[in-house]
Amino acid sequence: MDSMKQYILEGKEYREAESREEFYAFFEDIGRRTVSKTVVSTGVEVSTVFLGFDHGFSEDGPPILFESLVFGGPLDDEMVRYATYDESLAGHRDLVARSRKEGGAPDDPWEKRISGIFYDE
Repeated sequence: MDSMKQYILEGKEYREAESREEFYAFFEDIGRRTVSKTVVSTGVEVSTVFLGFDHGFSEDGPPILFESLVFGGPLDDEMVRYATYDESLAGHRDLVARSRKEGGAPDDPWEKRISGIFYDE
């Protein structure tokens, strides 16, 4: 394994991959890496994923392995990174709430209903 550690997510916990093959097999499945995805409104989405590599780039503290990103709306490209699954889920919910507050809330009740069926709310 290279000096850059590779991690896989098992439920809400992560661990270092035992081999590149194990990591690649895990990483190919976006569903296993997705923590949450919320359509806030047409053209506005918040996505939170497990990254697989430490994006903290420091020996101090826990690895930074999760990331939330806003696509579209007033908060477009806002990104926050986290060390744990639970932090990432709480951060995801915060970005969804902020996106709605900043003008990304669905105007159409049908759209809100559909996004609740297909994505986490």
